[in-house]
Amino acid sequence: MNAIKVVYKKHPILILFIAFIVLPLVCTLTIFWSLALETLPGDDYAFLSPKVKADVSISRDRHGVAYIDAIWDEDAFFGVGYVHAQDRLWQLELIRRMSRGELSEVLGKSTLGLDLFVRTLGLSQAADSAWQSLNEDSKKALIKYTEGINAWQEQVTHLPIEFRLLGMKPTPWQPKDALCWMKMFGLGLAGNFQKDIRRFAVTQSLDIAKANNLLDIESPIKRLVTHSSMDFGLTELLIGMQELNSISEKWQLSGKNLGSNAWVIGPELTADAHAVLANDPHLSTQIPSQWYALQIHTRRLNVQGMSLVGLPFVMLGSNTNIAWGATNMMADTMDLYFERTSYDAGEKYLSSEGWKPFHEREEIISVRADFPHFLRTPLKPVKLKVRETERGPLISDLFHAFSMPVSLSWTGLQKGDTSFEAFLALQYAENWKQFSNAMKLHVSPAMNMLYIDSNQNIGYRAIGAVPLRRAEVGMFPTEGWLATNAWNGYIPFDEMPSAYNPESSIIVSANNKIVDDDFPYYISNDWAPRFRAQRIETLINNSLDTKGKIDRSDIKQLQLDTRDESARALKGLLEHVTFADDDMQKMADYIVAWDQVADIESVGATAYYTWVRHLKSRLLIDDFKSYWNERELRQQQREFLQELETAELVRLMEDESLDWCDDQSTVTVEACAETVESALRDAYVELKGLLGGDVENWAWGNAHTVEFEHMPFSSVKGLDLLFSRKAVRGGAPDAVNVSGFKFFTDQGYRQKVGATFRQIVSFGNNGGEQEYVIATGQSGNVFSEHYDDMLSSMAKGQFYVFHNKYVGACELRCVRILAGNNNL
Repeated sequence: MNAIKVVYKKHPILILFIAFIVLPLVCTLTIFWSLALETLPGDDYAFLSPKVKADVSISRDRHGVAYIDAIWDEDAFFGVGYVHAQDRLWQLELIRRMSRGELSEVLGKSTLGLDLFVRTLGLSQAADSAWQSLNEDSKKALIKYTEGINAWQEQVTHLPIEFRLLGMKPTPWQPKDALCWMKMFGLGLAGNFQKDIRRFAVTQSLDIAKANNLLDIESPIKRLVTHSSMDFGLTELLIGMQELNSISEKWQLSGKNLGSNAWVIGPELTADAHAVLANDPHLSTQIPSQWYALQIHTRRLNVQGMSLVGLPFVMLGSNTNIAWGATNMMADTMDLYFERTSYDAGEKYLSSEGWKPFHEREEIISVRADFPHFLRTPLKPVKLKVRETERGPLISDLFHAFSMPVSLSWTGLQKGDTSFEAFLALQYAENWKQFSNAMKLHVSPAMNMLYIDSNQNIGYRAIGAVPLRRAEVGMFPTEGWLATNAWNGYIPFDEMPSAYNPESSIIVSANNKIVDDDFPYYISNDWAPRFRAQRIETLINNSLDTKGKIDRSDIKQLQLDTRDESARALKGLLEHVTFADDDMQKMADYIVAWDQVADIESVGATAYYTWVRHLKSRLLIDDFKSYWNERELRQQQREFLQELETAELVRLMEDESLDWCDDQSTVTVEACAETVESALRDAYVELKGLLGGDVENWAWGNAHTVEFEHMPFSSVKGLDLLFSRKAVRGGAPDAVNVSGFKFFTDQGYRQKVGATFRQIVSFGNNGGEQEYVIATGQSGNVFSEHYDDMLSSMAKGQFYVFHNKYVGACELRCVRILAGNNNL
């Protein structure tokens, strides 16, 4: 004590600072951390459950990957639900509320727009319909998965911190919640109706010749509004659609570059003489990941790979006999229809068969008061009247665009959806025939499935319901009352694209066009550009030319490749351009000399992508007509332009018949060279403000980062530092290592879409070998060591392997679920 007095006399301010600031802070952090650690699941324990027929063991390896060993399949699905809840309880609560339209009940008014959209679509009703279509095995799997989730909810004493911060408890899971989430996940991959709206907005503000040329179509576009004044109903619709786009982006439901890479190579071309499958799905960059690695072992099942949190099976992976991967087909499975309405003798809409009454339902949405909610007056529930036609719900009612009603048709809302049953059957498939029979049951979303088996066969199938209708119907909103615009069933499964042991021994799918021009059915106008698929094929062939065979190390390098082949034609426009300003000339020289590799050291990548953004605006924005209240129309136009592919930009600039390069806002006639120069000046000014005047410092890693966003706390200042993860990454929109980025004036390029996991699978003499890595980690608990422990491995192209030694062994972190009626 005397020593303290002496120190206090010499350093009174220091002692007071330690006593009243440091010590309380240390105590608070210590208590907080100990409470946080209590939210982590225990390592080794057992409990009795009447929900399982026989004992189940759950082991985990050092990366937190779960190995579930059971005698009966239903008990294994109980185990899957249990581990999903242990590691991803908040994520389960979030996706359940998202797909049910119940977020506002806990997050308040900020999520009301999303809830209104989901309730209007009727995902819950669609899930009810799907449940009625499932076989008994599928229903049993869903029920047992549900019981597993709820078993952990009943046991857990310290909820994840998200629940504490929001002052709420998890809702018991229901079997149909998984089906509802499956619809929601499919919605994110099928959201091409926004493109229909953008195309429509563009066509209504260009002359017909330029509109047809811009969209690369031959048939004239029918105008629904005149150039003299923007129709009020269309303005309402565009305002609403812009709100919907913002909601979808915020909640990571849609976005450019949502897709995947996948390829299979036959045994003739591999170093070990075994067929190999590689896959890396491209989804929104979020934390925790949508994926959860696991292995399931029963008397009938031996399956491993990536489960989708919210579903009880392996979505992408392998079993004893086959392996499968997937990419988004980019099929057009959504259509918008203008509706003609009448209010004589009740609300009706016009169909090809005459006037029909709307099917109506009322939705009631609870909305939590703003923080601090306990000090505020509770908000009244929001009542939503939903009107539906035979084509689908009127989404325009969301935006009060009653003078221009628009309904949405989507395959995911159709009755008789057996997609869950398809992927459950896939777990048991032993060969190509059984694989095909399982995939025949799939409805939505439309996907490309790639296949290998233990007999070294390779294959490909396009799966999912693709409507039969005219191509024009798929590109734009069209009149719903005309019979010629209606869907007439779906493309027959046996006539969808497929391949089995092709002569080339290589099958590549990268969301590119999967059919020739003479294919008899319309599938899509929204294919991904060919560049990724071509680059994959090129690198495979380069390895074969160099070494004679391809091995796993080649495939791992291929998945990391950041070369953007789409840049080749466009960057050549600057080869003969000179600038008086030395820094601008240096910027142009960097673009011309750029090797098209978008790695973190590349200055050329930063300069190129910024220049291209401004080139699109310079080239096209002046051609759009102006209207009153044009802000929403302009936003739709800008988004359309930024999604315009590089190949299309080159095509427009090479077409001299329509003078795309001429700035319509000036009296002089500008040549393309002037437009190219002006865009580079704009890009230079922007990058100078963002990164400084020294071009040498404009490395792609300084301008481009990936943020793995947590929902909802990445948008909360302070909490974002705890929950979000950021990393410097390379990548590009048309590179194999995809980066779907968006530019922010104060932040630069933020990657929003990318590879969410990678897998490589083959079948050797000792069975299957599956390597994998997740973009972030296994756990959704921010205090877990497995929250982000795979982040650097993903960036470096490092992989992990499923090990059978953990199955039933309980060597690391083991939970035993014992069949019985009383807790131990």
